[in-house]
Amino acid sequence: MDNISQVPNDLKQLRACMICSLIKTYAQFKAFGCSNCEEFLHMKSDDNKIEDCTSSTFEGTITLLDPDASWVARWQKISGTFALITGKITTIGKAYCKGIYAISVNGRPPPEIIQDMASANKRYRSRAQ
Repeated sequence: MDNISQVPNDLKQLRACMICSLIKTYAQFKAFGCSNCEEFLHMKSDDNKIEDCTSSTFEGTITLLDPDASWVARWQKISGTFALITGKITTIGKAYCKGIYAISVNGRPPPEIIQDMASANKRYRSRAQ
């Protein structure tokens, strides 16, 4: 997926992923899924998952250009993929993609999504403040 698919192409119908806080339009989530979470959320082409796992209510934005070196990404806990469930923060896999992220996201994914994440050794971290 090219970097342009990560950036919202319209200011209408913006939504933020409740798992990683990436902001895209509804149409982009439908066409591409979440660039960080697609491997386990499977939002692409699934209106119900988009409604359940993204929120149109979020505050603030961050433009992330260098996920590995950004202190803001570390502060927002978007500098690496999800922490292992060990009580200790450990980044695994690749860093989050470049893009626009919400500072806080209102809402919570359904319990079955959080359980699926735990089964895959991925910890859900609320993006609400």
